[in-house]
Amino acid sequence: MVEELDRVLSYPKLRLTSAKKFYLFHDYVSYVSPIELPPAMPLPAQCRDGDDDIFLAAAHAAKADALVTGDRDLLVLAAEFPVPILTPAEFRERFRL
Repeated sequence: MVEELDRVLSYPKLRLTSAKKFYLFHDYVSYVSPIELPPAMPLPAQCRDGDDDIFLAAAHAAKADALVTGDRDLLVLAAEFPVPILTPAEFRERFRL
């Protein structure tokens, strides 16, 4: 999952300098805690992009308050997944940030 964050922070549309990317990456990592996923944890929903199932599994296993994403393959599962799947704007609104 850390590799995915590094990849996403490199998106040209974000226009992040190397210094800002470094800061955001290390700031984020300081807030997360490792979790251990059961090897064959059944998911209440499957993503069209199988590479994204790890995010569903982590959110479900950790009983996360929300899974925040701009990924449409994950967002389409919002109605059927037990953890709220929110866009960044929806997250800010819901949690009043």
